[in-house]
Amino acid sequence: MHPEAARVGTELADAIAAALGQDLVGLVLHGSAVLGDFAPHRSDLDLLAALRSDPDEQVLARLAALHQRFDRSHPHWAGRIEVEYVALDLLTGVDPSRRFARVSPGESLHLVPASDHYLLNRASARNGVALIGPAPHALVPEVPPVTVRAVVRRHVEQWPEWVRENEAPGFLAYAVLTLCRARLLLEHDRRGSKHESALQAEAELPEHADLVRWADRWWYDDGTDDGGAPRAAVLAFVDEQARELLAAHPAPSSPFADPEELGDTPA
Repeated sequence: MHPEAARVGTELADAIAAALGQDLVGLVLHGSAVLGDFAPHRSDLDLLAALRSDPDEQVLARLAALHQRFDRSHPHWAGRIEVEYVALDLLTGVDPSRRFARVSPGESLHLVPASDHYLLNRASARNGVALIGPAPHALVPEVPPVTVRAVVRRHVEQWPEWVRENEAPGFLAYAVLTLCRARLLLEHDRRGSKHESALQAEAELPEHADLVRWADRWWYDDGTDDGGAPRAAVLAFVDEQARELLAAHPAPSSPFADPEELGDTPA
């Protein structure tokens, strides 16, 4: 686990525990802080909090105040914290009639539907580190591999649209690396970091090696949105990879409890 992420994660865990008290069942740190290739000046801090029940208005108010205070006291991390506050019985459930609380980069604390869009975070948390409460494998039920693959495939379907919504170099680099990660999972049944996925794509897609290398360097070498970006090449890469991955990996027949529910923005 990355030491800086561990330090900040522990501070945030203490604040969450104080705000939630007995409502908190467990808290897990996951993502690149645990998986590897954590970039201290770029990566988000990803956490999953298991609650005894769906958050009510009082809980939401306490959590909103907590995150506002944390952003003020940790300005370097403001906008880089992602926490999902999910009722214990929803950790692998798909029930869009219910909501869980989420704070993420660019978004303050808000409620989102419990759709299958967010199951990848649950699968990631299974391999995380417990900051409070039970070990992740005891706290978070397994997300079936067929479901993980199906959610990734559905995201791949939407990336040709998503990538055209933002011209910022950082978003374009993120799009390239996300397609590389999707490729690693669908082609090799392996979840990897952005960097690991980029190295695999460079080796297997030599015609796109320069573009993938640009995205990888932008992400890990402190690239900024002030400069230019190879937008046309990124759009072509996303379109091509989406087309090829979708053709090579047909959708499974029934991977979801509600196959029509999926979020409409990239996670």
